[in-house]
Amino acid sequence: MDYEYHPISIEDYDDEAIRNEEPRTSTKPVPLETIEQNYIKNKNQSSFDRLFLRRFFRILSRLFSPSNMEGNVIKIWSLLICTSLLNEVLVYIVGTIPSRFYTVLVGKDFNGFKPLMFYSIVIVICAGLGRSFVRFIGGLFAISTRKILTRSLHNKYLNSNNSSTFYRLLNFRTDIDNPDQRIAQDVENFSEKLRLICQEIIVAPILIIYYTYKTWTLSGYFGPLVIYVYFIVGLISSRFLIVPLVNLVFMKEFHEGNFRFLHARVRQFAEPIALSWGEKAEYYQLDSFFKNLLNYQRQIIDRELALEALTGSFAYFGSILSYLIIAIPVFVGDYDGIEKDKLSGVISLNAFLSLYLIYRFTRIVEQSTKISDLAGYTARIGQLFEVIEDINDDNDNADVNYTFDDQHGEELSIEFDHVSFTSPSGTPLLSDFKFLIERGKNVIVMGPNGSGKTSLLRVMCGLWPKTRGRVVRPVSSNQQRVLVYLPQTSYLVFGSLRDQITYPMVNDKKMELVSDDEVRSLLAKVNLSHIERKVETFDSRYGADWDKMLSPGEQQKLAFARLFYWKPVFAALDEATSSLDSNTEKQFFEICKELNITTITVSHNKSLLQYHDKVLLLNGKGSYETSDIDINGSENIVRWIDGTLRPFS
Repeated sequence: MDYEYHPISIEDYDDEAIRNEEPRTSTKPVPLETIEQNYIKNKNQSSFDRLFLRRFFRILSRLFSPSNMEGNVIKIWSLLICTSLLNEVLVYIVGTIPSRFYTVLVGKDFNGFKPLMFYSIVIVICAGLGRSFVRFIGGLFAISTRKILTRSLHNKYLNSNNSSTFYRLLNFRTDIDNPDQRIAQDVENFSEKLRLICQEIIVAPILIIYYTYKTWTLSGYFGPLVIYVYFIVGLISSRFLIVPLVNLVFMKEFHEGNFRFLHARVRQFAEPIALSWGEKAEYYQLDSFFKNLLNYQRQIIDRELALEALTGSFAYFGSILSYLIIAIPVFVGDYDGIEKDKLSGVISLNAFLSLYLIYRFTRIVEQSTKISDLAGYTARIGQLFEVIEDINDDNDNADVNYTFDDQHGEELSIEFDHVSFTSPSGTPLLSDFKFLIERGKNVIVMGPNGSGKTSLLRVMCGLWPKTRGRVVRPVSSNQQRVLVYLPQTSYLVFGSLRDQITYPMVNDKKMELVSDDEVRSLLAKVNLSHIERKVETFDSRYGADWDKMLSPGEQQKLAFARLFYWKPVFAALDEATSSLDSNTEKQFFEICKELNITTITVSHNKSLLQYHDKVLLLNGKGSYETSDIDINGSENIVRWIDGTLRPFS
């Protein structure tokens, strides 16, 4: 095995300095009602203001950065601009066709009518195709946007270079809700809203400049001035209606995530709910959350009514305004010298140009509803990026969480050097803990419920921070070769039987690295050979069906097959044999000894003492006691354990 060590001498740390180190701030659980009230109170976190713009441009910088490891949208954005410009050229040509028809019809020019009809049909078909291509490229843009943002979040959220960022976010950060929903749903909604907005306004600046010039040439400065004032009034009015919508969209997504999470729990815990006759209780709980969700949806609809009324009126009034602009040169006599058979064509063309300028401004204002949704999703995605980066920065700047002495061979060990830690709620669990776990010396951790047994393993594995002291343990580029953790409820992946055994291996050559014969051998070793008859092949994927296919005891056996495949130096067993019979427990601990796996076992089962060399006793009051285990005197150890724990029971 290849181990990578960072030589830091224990003697470099003064014991008194370690004991006097300042404790870290605790993280107490926050009720959902309080989280909702905090979101409502801190509206600036999800508003349409400078914070929105800062977050939005940070997201855009990820999308357009050439150095982004996940790619960028520069090429597809350029293609979208070109396609949109080509489509607008076709739209312009289509817009000029009526004026040409007016000319040939008023002049009764049949010879000019026939080619114009054929030309018009071709142009209209091309315009329809152009619009379709704009939507197609826009769809590709949305996919690329979602791909880049999702992978960027995954890379930070599930970053193996930092200490379990996702675990710290889920367990220690109460200022953010439902990160899974923000990644899976909010990113998708953001990408779609951005696509819809961009399809409408991506070339708007170019078109506005062009049609402003054309309108100016027709009606002087008065026409563009009226249109620009009209647009600014509409933009300011819509902004005041957008602001409350942003907050409502943010809160709706918050309740949407909670509602989906409850349904996921019903699916996950279907059996205990059914055995507890809990259908009615689950119905009322789901309905309560659903009512909150519907409440925000109704508020959004109510607010959108005013916004839609404003944008709709803005659009219709724009058509009337265009006639005002057209009427100016007509009534002042600018067209008096034009023949009547051509005047209708000129007026039609002028109407198109001024009306289209108003239309382009109207389309921008009409995006208000989409922009309000986009701002809400921007707030949720931007907030998630900020919290993840904050956690990663905290990991990078933390005091020594992982320090490793230069250890080799049989001297590999795990050392707790004056370690103190608390629960996330701030309850002290262990103080000034000094203990050495040596390779080849199995340790069993015992104590009453809530005494910190599992928490000790979390600190050892780096999931929980310490308040004082340091933990010294070996590390490897292949960490499964050093330490494997088996919880009481075995984790079964969405995958095949081979995936279950080799987890967390990431390799396309699993079949070469782990042959079918090796899989069969591991299954036989844990008394699960019959599972082969339940699967089509060792590589058939079964998703959530694993929980139905295997009993709790079989799931724990499969977890031990995973342990025996990796053959780590240390194995942390957190009630990992609670569903196994005594003969199977004996068999598995004997196999661990044969494979030279040192076990660190958390259990209330005193019969497991015989498989261990040391016992660590936690009393739940912050102190501890240790003792070597003499197999010949196990009764004395049991009496010592009972006597030590009796005052705390």
